[in-house]
Amino acid sequence: KMFEFYERVSGARMHAAYIRPGGVHQDLPLGLMDDIYQ
Repeated sequence: KMFEFYERVSGARMHAAYIRPGGVHQDLPLGLMDDIYQ
């Protein structure tokens, strides 16, 4: 299940470049946190 959330945030399951110097690539997709808490 964690890989599904990671893929939704980064757009790629392997070698995602979501975290970058100075912050992150983009904001979290809408509804992601609700799905994680379920």
